[in-house]
Amino acid sequence: MNGFGNNANDAFTQFWSDVASRMSGAGMQSFQQQSQEAMAGAMRQAFFDAWAKQCEEFLSSDAFLQSMKQSMDSALMFREKVNEFVTRSAADMPFATREDSETITQVLRSFEERVIDRLEHLSRRMDDLEARVEDGSGASASGGGRSSGGRSGSSKSGSGKGGGR
Repeated sequence: MNGFGNNANDAFTQFWSDVASRMSGAGMQSFQQQSQEAMAGAMRQAFFDAWAKQCEEFLSSDAFLQSMKQSMDSALMFREKVNEFVTRSAADMPFATREDSETITQVLRSFEERVIDRLEHLSRRMDDLEARVEDGSGASASGGGRSSGGRSGSSKSGSGKGGGR
């Protein structure tokens, strides 16, 4: 025995036997009256009709549909196993995975945004300081802070006009 089982071989043999019997029975009645070209066309048409019918019956049979289902299930299971193996292998190797690179990318983008925000803030402060220096208000504000004995904020709170009224 060849290990494939007789059921598959029997279905295959029966398929071809049916094709041959239908092909031989169809279109052979009046070949004597027809020309050779018409005979060849009739045989070809009979063959294709028998072939189409047999293929349609075979493709809609339970045995074929079950084998296709089993084949698809096996292919999906194989794909899952390969994906699991690759994922496990990648985790065991010292290589960066896609998730690692995405995490690093997110951290770098966050860091970049913070640096840019800080630079923009410093740029605004420098613009403000330059404007004060040009207007002369920066010199009086810094001079007032020095004359108050070095305490921070004393020039702001004690220099208001009107005292306690």
